[in-house]
Amino acid sequence: MSLATTQVDYQQRVDFDRLRAYRQERIQKALAQADMAAVLCFDPNSVRYATSSYQGEWSRDKMFRYALIPAGGGPILFDSRTLTHVARRPEQYPWLVGRVRNSEFLWRGAFQPQEPRADKMVGTLKSVLHDLGLDGAPIGVDLVDMQFLAAAHRAGLNLVDGQQVMLEARVIKSQDEVELMRIAASIAEAAFWEMARFLRPGVRENELVALISSELINRGSEQIECVAVASGPHTNPHSSLFSNRVIRPGEIVYIDIMHAYNGYRTCYYRSFVVGEATKEQRNLYTQCRRWLYDAIDIARAGITSADIVEKWPAAAETGSSGVKDESTGFALSLGHGLGMSLWEKPIINREASLDQPYPIEAGMTLALETYAGAPDGSFGVRLEEDVHVLENGYDLLTKFPADSLTECPVA
Repeated sequence: MSLATTQVDYQQRVDFDRLRAYRQERIQKALAQADMAAVLCFDPNSVRYATSSYQGEWSRDKMFRYALIPAGGGPILFDSRTLTHVARRPEQYPWLVGRVRNSEFLWRGAFQPQEPRADKMVGTLKSVLHDLGLDGAPIGVDLVDMQFLAAAHRAGLNLVDGQQVMLEARVIKSQDEVELMRIAASIAEAAFWEMARFLRPGVRENELVALISSELINRGSEQIECVAVASGPHTNPHSSLFSNRVIRPGEIVYIDIMHAYNGYRTCYYRSFVVGEATKEQRNLYTQCRRWLYDAIDIARAGITSADIVEKWPAAAETGSSGVKDESTGFALSLGHGLGMSLWEKPIINREASLDQPYPIEAGMTLALETYAGAPDGSFGVRLEEDVHVLENGYDLLTKFPADSLTECPVA
């Protein structure tokens, strides 16, 4: 498939009808495996996965959009009363015609508990479940508002864990999902390149965040979850914050771009140096890259998360100041599923994976990341790649140069 953020009539790129059908198949398979009658989704990533509907980032944390997906049936979207007139337009979500209803939202507890909204919300859901013949059946829920939970108990709803159902559904990616992540990576790479041309002494960390954010939006990103920037002494111990710190000659800067294109994300670290790298900086970067690629090179169906973490050092050996064990160094060498959210199944690190190995399957997309810190605590480097697992290998989705430490500004 060709990389592009727009469709054309003479090439097959992302087939969104095929994408929607695939996601419905995955949910239905997960419901059947869990022997669950339906799943109720409040997580905005799962709502989008199930319904292919989106109302922008302003609606992400308010829980007024939710979806019910019955076993053997199509999704029912509950949307804000002020938005359902948009959602019901045939051109908006033609795949949801007749299946969009007004939500009875609680705005995460902002309404007073003594108001009858939660009971009304549960009453509406019970009515829908009755119409579907699911009275008393086990209904999965992925995220819960406490007022909703109390009302559901009063009404006798049989609620069970639906979070695992949706995470299992999302763990294996289709060709269209992978292509969307490939496009997201290409947008991040353009932002990295412009940043590398701009990075020089006197630039502040927040200026890099502003430049990268502008490049991402201009090139088609729909959500910037985070642009993490750490420079100089902020790079050891490992940090994911940014500040207004002025960057000085010879310092390391590492950056993580976490953004979404059509719902699908990158988690994408690169390290840079302002000016010419020293031998110590190059050697430390080489170590960090070796740890990462020793794990990437074994990626294929049939291994486990334990096989991956055995390629990584113990957390105390990474050089991050103050880290003494796996608990305090949880994310220094890390792998995680990647898709509509940053951390999907499986989570891969030494603390969990050695004792509870997770099987790696073809179709998973993993973000794998490593860190190496200088022994004297003066600086550290970070590197991350996004990898699509194949039967006999992997497809590297992230392409920004990583063979050596990038010296800035680049020409």
